[in-house]
Amino acid sequence: MSHDSQKLRCGTSRIDITPPTGLELSGGAFGPSQGILFPLFAKALYLESENKRLLLISADLIGWDTAYADQIRKKLSCKYDIPVNAILLAATHTHAGPATVHFRNWGAVNDAYCQELETKLQTLTAQAIDSKVSARIGADYISCPDIAVNRVTDDGPVDNQLGVVRIENMQNEPLAILLNYACHPVNLHSYNGMIAPDFPGYTEIKIQESFKKNVHVFHLTGASGDLNPKNFVFLKPTEKSARETGYKLAQKTLELLPSISMEENIALNYESINVDLPLQPLPEKDDLITLIEQTKKELEKYPTKDHSDWAYCFHQTQLDWAVDALKIIESKSPQKKVKTISLYAMRIGSLAFVGIPGEYFTEYGTQIKSSSPFRFTAVITLTNGYAGYFPNKHAYEIDHYEAGLCPKYCGVYLYQPDVGQVVCEAALTLLQKISSSTNLE
Repeated sequence: MSHDSQKLRCGTSRIDITPPTGLELSGGAFGPSQGILFPLFAKALYLESENKRLLLISADLIGWDTAYADQIRKKLSCKYDIPVNAILLAATHTHAGPATVHFRNWGAVNDAYCQELETKLQTLTAQAIDSKVSARIGADYISCPDIAVNRVTDDGPVDNQLGVVRIENMQNEPLAILLNYACHPVNLHSYNGMIAPDFPGYTEIKIQESFKKNVHVFHLTGASGDLNPKNFVFLKPTEKSARETGYKLAQKTLELLPSISMEENIALNYESINVDLPLQPLPEKDDLITLIEQTKKELEKYPTKDHSDWAYCFHQTQLDWAVDALKIIESKSPQKKVKTISLYAMRIGSLAFVGIPGEYFTEYGTQIKSSSPFRFTAVITLTNGYAGYFPNKHAYEIDHYEAGLCPKYCGVYLYQPDVGQVVCEAALTLLQKISSSTNLE
């Protein structure tokens, strides 16, 4: 195989996906948006080499409903002749954006917005493909401490490793910069009902200031299921805290960029793997009936259905979940024992991206990166769907939010305590698979 056949070509683009004011925000009890602090964007990175084509889209959204993500990917695959499993849809996980995942009582999904977003992503992809030029790519890590803190365990693990990918044209001009960092984008957590991309937006602004030409900056959220910004205070969002977090990431990125070694003869590949996540059995019928009765009494204290009232949303969600669980019990149909999800991986020379469709605890993200067969591995969560949190066993032992409550907002069944390790082992299997596979089309 000649080096010329592995010459990398890259195209990038960006499009505004800001919803109209008044749509409900998602990721908490925020109610309808009141205005726009900063616009939301989706960015596309198209790569081709040796007749292989990869597409990565990152959007300022809370996440992707799995069926919705599958629909988008299939249409993009058919329209632009990119294998469906070579398409990754990532979300930055801003909590100041529209609902694109079906959560109970945490923002209603607006079908018109989702349809418009799908159309925009097709335009975005076409623009990225049309802009492709010969390119080089490189990546490295830099320590970025004092940003994130473990919100589940005092002095618990934190991943301070910031992964940075630089893509440039043959004139050494940067085309795209990709950041992979593990920290929940909740500094703004909706700031006075305002639409915003949270701290990743400030990171992009700061990085853009350092370049004469437009550079597309992608924020790829790492395994941050148990990590919040150190300066985050619940229900007390500030622009100052978001700016501080975003600027720190930008500063470290700019510090690292000049030293990144670049490659131009690149082999591309992609793979996916299905994994069965173990589920807990549902509660007993009598326990569910008791919970329903108790919750109905609690809801009598809230005569109006105010979706910006956290307490109301909590009790209504408990009721909705218990009613749905009771229906399954009373139907006498077999309970589900596993939930099947898909993990996705991209290989770009000595780099690998692994996409996980949920929120992952940081200890597993660091384990995947340290055990990966690749020189550089980005663990990208909230990719190609949303299947909830994948916590560690400690979160189940203390019945923390990610293990016991959040599943009631996004489903019926709770995972077994070993779900995080199951996902980790599957991700490592996938990385081994893509490191040795040729995946001929």
